[in-house]
Amino acid sequence: MIARMTFDPSWRFVLAFWAATLVLFGLYLAYVQPLKEVLAPDIYLDLRFDGYDHPEALAFYEGLGVLGRGFYMRSTLFDTVWPLMIAVSGLLLARKTFRRGWLVAVLAAGPVAFGLLDLAENICLIAMNWQFPDFSERLVSVSNALTLAKQRTIPFAFGAFLGLPVLAAVLAVARPKTA
Repeated sequence: MIARMTFDPSWRFVLAFWAATLVLFGLYLAYVQPLKEVLAPDIYLDLRFDGYDHPEALAFYEGLGVLGRGFYMRSTLFDTVWPLMIAVSGLLLARKTFRRGWLVAVLAAGPVAFGLLDLAENICLIAMNWQFPDFSERLVSVSNALTLAKQRTIPFAFGAFLGLPVLAAVLAVARPKTA
């Protein structure tokens, strides 16, 4: 399915999209993440590598206060954009670098899984924010499972995101030129 993409963007487009993703991620790290640290009394739920349960989620949202919950809502929306861009970048880079479908699927799997899991996780986090303090234990359980699954894709997602441009350049140099 991935190998049969009809959309075949130029290398210029793919690399510009990759660079835009990198810039957006840099802005997130430089501006949004420090604000989160100022407004949040505790580690954000989506950054908890050991997970969280219903009482911890309630305490987290309570600790944010009204202002913090409003900022968290907006930052979570922004936090959804760059992971989806990583997913698209990984898919485009894998597709441009390799013409064999199975290689594209394998190399794009990490970024795509990361982006989709992050999107689903953020939907849960936004739902908890809207429903606070009345969100269900089931919602927290699903959100926590998504958080833990997403975190397991991070090495693969960022490895592919950063490694595919290098691999594409090496292969471009190594491939014989056709007249």
